Amino acid sequence: MHRGFGMALALLVSVPVVAASVPDGFGSAKLRMRVEDVRKAYPQLEPAPRVSSHAFFGHPSLARYVVMQTRLPELQEPVDIEFRFWDDRLWTILVYYGKNTTGSVTAYLTKLYGPAQGIGSNPAWVGPRSKVLVSTRAQWFSITDTDLAYDAQKAFMEMQDTRPTPGGPTPRAADTPRPAMTPP
Repeated sequence: MHRGFGMALALLVSVPVVAASVPDGFGSAKLRMRVEDVRKAYPQLEPAPRVSSHAFFGHPSLARYVVMQTRLPELQEPVDIEFRFWDDRLWTILVYYGKNTTGSVTAYLTKLYGPAQGIGSNPAWVGPRSKVLVSTRAQWFSITDTDLAYDAQKAFMEMQDTRPTPGGPTPRAADTPRPAMTPP
């Protein structure tokens, strides 16, 4: 559906400065809420289109839902909002800002959360348990629970470690002991 997920994972662990005001959700949807509770806040919530370009989108702990064409104050054009759940807890909210300018989105987020920290052209706001990241290239911003992000990243890495490499040996699961090296 949208690009930049790998970049988001990398950015989640790369911005250590704490912002003055970082949200615990987006609008009425709060991080760690269950799907049924987010659906009460956003009745137009529907399952996200299936993505097969990355194996982790098929992970059994991941559920994705969207609300399309949503109006946000301060932005001229509607946005699409994706809600990602990890083990039925709201883990991250991605707002695909489309035709809105990065400048208007950054101004909107700065108004909400104060001055940004971040790397280069990708502003970020970091709190003790959540982060707001902007991907200017992919034209989205995210609000993420850092603890659930850690759990998801760990599972995705384990999933990657267990996928066969074409033409190569079958990798072992991360928790499978590796044979000891035999000294020469």
